[in-house]
Amino acid sequence: MSYAIMRIEKRNAANIGGMFCHNERKTEKHSNEDIDKDLSYLNYQLIKCDSYKNKINKELTERYKVNKSIRKDAVLCAEVIFTSDRDFFDNLTGDEEKKFFEKSVEFLKENFGEKNVVFATVHKDEKTPHLHAGIIPITDDGRLSYKSFVSSKMDLIKLQDRYFEKMSEIFPQLERGKSASESKTKHLKLDEYKLETKKLQLQEEEKNLELKSKELSEKKSKLVNENERLTSLDVINSNIKISKNILFKKTSVSMDYEDYKSLLKYARESEKNFNEAQKLKDINKELEEDNFRKADSIRKLETTAMHNSRDIINMRLELNKYEEIGDTLKELGYENAEKECILYSSWKHGSRMERNNIIKNLQKKDIKDFNRAEKKIGMELGDKLGKSKGYGYER
Repeated sequence: MSYAIMRIEKRNAANIGGMFCHNERKTEKHSNEDIDKDLSYLNYQLIKCDSYKNKINKELTERYKVNKSIRKDAVLCAEVIFTSDRDFFDNLTGDEEKKFFEKSVEFLKENFGEKNVVFATVHKDEKTPHLHAGIIPITDDGRLSYKSFVSSKMDLIKLQDRYFEKMSEIFPQLERGKSASESKTKHLKLDEYKLETKKLQLQEEEKNLELKSKELSEKKSKLVNENERLTSLDVINSNIKISKNILFKKTSVSMDYEDYKSLLKYARESEKNFNEAQKLKDINKELEEDNFRKADSIRKLETTAMHNSRDIINMRLELNKYEEIGDTLKELGYENAEKECILYSSWKHGSRMERNNIIKNLQKKDIKDFNRAEKKIGMELGDKLGKSKGYGYER
C-alpha cells in the first residue's frame, strides 16, 4: 500500500542558508547518513534557483507592499516535501517518476500561486526519491502571510485531500491514508518524519534478512541432498560387479538397473553443471577483459591530466617571466610595459613578418637606460628594444 505524501515545514531567515546547502549538496559533510554522495549527480532541479536567499529577497523587494519592516522571525518560506514509499517508485519508469514530481510542483502553483513557488529540487541520492520545493507566502495584495494560505490543521487536511485527488488521477495505485484527525496521530515535522521513515526502512531490511535466511536454509537443504547423493554414489560403487573374460580379453561391468539409472542421472547433472561452470568462466573472463580496458582508459586519462598539469606549470612560469619583464620596464620608466610584454611574447613565438611589425612599432618609442634593460632583461629582449635606438638587429 503506497501513499501520496506531502509534508510542510515553515522556514525563517535563519534557516534559508542551511536549507539551500542541504538541498543543493553544497557541503561535503551531511548529518543525514542516508545520503550517498556517489549518486548526488542524479539530483536535478525542476525550478532552477542558484540562491534561495537571493531569490526570496528579490521577490520580497518587488512584491512586498506593506509599509513596515519584516520581523526577523517571520515565515519567509515554507519547505514542502513530496514523496511516497520505495515500492511505489520501484514500479515506475524514469519518465513516470519525473511526472510524479512535476505534477507535485504543478499542485503547489495551483494552490499557492506560480510566482510564490521559488525552487524545486529532486533528490535521488537517498533511499527513496523525493522532492524539496519552496513557496514564499506572499498574498495578491503584497502581504507576507503564511496564515493566509495555511492557518489551521484543517487547512492542512484539505490541502492533503486536494493533493491526493490530483495525484490519484494519474497514479491510481496511490492511497490517501487517514488524516491526522482521523488517526489521532501528531503531524510529524521533517526530522521526525525522516526518523519514522528510517524505522520503516529498518523493518523492511529485517524482512529482507528473513528472506535471505530462508534462502540460506534452502541452500543448506540442497547441500544435505547433495551429500546424500554422494553417499548414494558410494553405495552404487560398492554394488558394481566387475568380471574379466580371459578368452576374449574383455572386462564386463554389471550393476542393478535402478543403480544404473541413478548413475546416468548423476552423469547428466554433472555435465549440466560443467557447462554452466564453463559459461560462468567465460562471463568472468569477459568482465576481467572489460575491467582491464577500463583500467587502461583510466591510466591514459591520468597521463593526459599529468601532461596538462605540466603544460599549465610551464605557462605559469612563462607568465611569471613576462610579469618580471613588465616590472623591470616600469622601473626604467617605460610607460607601455604591459603592452610590450605582450609584444615580447609575440616576438618570441611570432613569424618573421610579425617580428618586423614589432620592430617598426618599437622604433617609434624612446626607452631610457637601454643598457640597464639589456643586462637585466636579457639579450633577446634587449635586441628587440634596441631597434628603437638604432642598434640591435633581427637575428
